[in-house]
Amino acid sequence: MGDDLAALYRRYLGLYDALISIHPSPQFAPYLEHAQRVAREVAPQRVIVVDSQSVSAGLAAMALRAAEIARTQETPDAVLHEIQRLQGQGSFLLVSGEPERLRQAGWLPPGGDLLGRALSLWALFTLRNGQFLLPPLPVPQQAVPLALAQTSERTHRKQRVRAHIAAGEVPKEHVTRLERELRRRLNLEGGVVSPLSPEVAARTGPRTLVTFTYPI
Repeated sequence: MGDDLAALYRRYLGLYDALISIHPSPQFAPYLEHAQRVAREVAPQRVIVVDSQSVSAGLAAMALRAAEIARTQETPDAVLHEIQRLQGQGSFLLVSGEPERLRQAGWLPPGGDLLGRALSLWALFTLRNGQFLLPPLPVPQQAVPLALAQTSERTHRKQRVRAHIAAGEVPKEHVTRLERELRRRLNLEGGVVSPLSPEVAARTGPRTLVTFTYPI
């Protein structure tokens, strides 16, 4: 991976004055430290490695927004400022129906996996500064889309927002209902739906649904 990343950096440094390389939170993937090392070897003054403090839908939202800002700004500072704004003002929510995976990761209290399986409860987490806030909120499976939308609504009341959804192996109606509830409850400018990233699926299980919303 090191040679590939170094080659990628060198390729784009031939086209641009500077690069901003955005990576998932180290809690989910071990890429950040490696990218920092490669950047120091290739061009430490021109490659800026950023810990997104996020993953999946949050990381995708930051990358797309960074590219949008970069098209209109001449210096990296404006892009970095916008990434920091999304880190502070964005809302990352993750709900998982994989209690055994969550227990193994240390994200459920003792016995939480047994209770989750017995009552068909999913665990709703908020990610802040790259870490899950514990304990998670237990949510009945059928209430998952509504719980995500209501939590986003409380965060972004009266704000104009964008939404990114990442869906694993969850019922299709969950995604459809989540989209509908977000449109109904938020002043939504736009949205993106994408597959769940492998890094998240490996930690929280494939039955996971993620939303990242941020104000414009």
